[in-house]
Amino acid sequence: MAQPTVPKYMADAPMRAYLAEVTGDVYEERIDQTWLNILRYYFPRKDFGLERESYPDDPKVSKKKLNVCVTNVRQGRLQKVFFIESKRFPHKAENNADWAQSYRWSVHTGQLEDYILRARRSSGYRQTVYGLLAIGDHARFYQMRMTGGSEKLTPYTDGGLGGQPLTTPLNINTDGPEIERILDAISATIRDGDNDF
Repeated sequence: MAQPTVPKYMADAPMRAYLAEVTGDVYEERIDQTWLNILRYYFPRKDFGLERESYPDDPKVSKKKLNVCVTNVRQGRLQKVFFIESKRFPHKAENNADWAQSYRWSVHTGQLEDYILRARRSSGYRQTVYGLLAIGDHARFYQMRMTGGSEKLTPYTDGGLGGQPLTTPLNINTDGPEIERILDAISATIRDGDNDF
């Protein structure tokens, strides 16, 4: 029987140490650092930049900061294309292994959506952009389409899901292959310039 493939982000000792730190009492900063380091595997420097504590728009306008974002160059301009907002574990996660299924993720998606809209208004609607909301050791993926004047964050959809939106939270420790598949798909779509839908 074939051994399951270990995702790139789980193969190295430093990353395993980051993942081990994402426990119930961890501060948001450790979750940010973990995702920043996960993203390095899927968004290579020759095509992308990674920013931590980045302003979504002009810092003279707002002092709000993103936790982490991925940038690329589109139409000759540096663009924010993948936005990551992290939160620490909710209190109800203690003693409840299934907390992520019943958690009201919508409490925080508005903040992620606001950051994306600020960045778009500042630099233009040049491409479909992506978002990730990480709460504790779980994450949900989102997208905001470029076309149709969309200013709504929706669950991520790709061909590997048969065109169905991904609405299930994924655990960074137990759902690694699915997280890797999604990150690879998002990275390839952006790199190939196919995120113009």
